[in-house]
Amino acid sequence: MQCELDELYEGAEFQQPLKLAQHLAYVSSILVFCAAIPDLLLLVPVYFFLHFWLDKWLILRVCRVPPRFDIALNDRANNILGFAILLRIISSIWIFTTPAIFPSRVLVYEALKGAKYYYVEQQSVMDRFLNPAVSSFLLLFALTLCIFVLVEPVALEIAKACCFKPPRRG
Repeated sequence: MQCELDELYEGAEFQQPLKLAQHLAYVSSILVFCAAIPDLLLLVPVYFFLHFWLDKWLILRVCRVPPRFDIALNDRANNILGFAILLRIISSIWIFTTPAIFPSRVLVYEALKGAKYYYVEQQSVMDRFLNPAVSSFLLLFALTLCIFVLVEPVALEIAKACCFKPPRRG
């Protein structure tokens, strides 16, 4: 009987991995599409402000204290966020080289009656990536990939050795 009352008093379990997945999905979506719609970046602080207070209220008033999770959950989230950053750079390259949005060359056709028709020629994928306006994004993509592949594993091992030492028992 007392066990059932304790269960009712404690409330439902706070789903921390599910919340982290929701936050990652939201941030990844914003990162991918913010090159096309820059106003989306203004929604990120509002989203996290509201969810901070909602989660705080849920943990303090409704749900029981969540269990401790190991560092593997954060490592997985960091890896997913790294892929989201790479996707953001690739989508920015694609959006900024779309001829209908940012034409690099506009062709004019003049009809017999003096009417002018403007159109943009289509570009191939290689023309898009070799566009001089995209060179900074390609450099950023190469540097980000280098950081994720070369620098991050070394930095993580150093941080684990220095900061996350297991406590001595004795």
